[in-house]
Amino acid sequence: MEVIIRPTAESAARLQGKDYYRWLFANEPEWTKYRENKKL
Repeated sequence: MEVIIRPTAESAARLQGKDYYRWLFANEPEWTKYRENKKL
């Protein structure tokens, strides 16, 4: 099972560790399919 969580802009701004998670999203290979497909 795969779960995708899409926080609102307001809740994302309050997310602790957001810089770390942004780095992971931008650099880790397992996130490539999400970076390339903006419609998910």
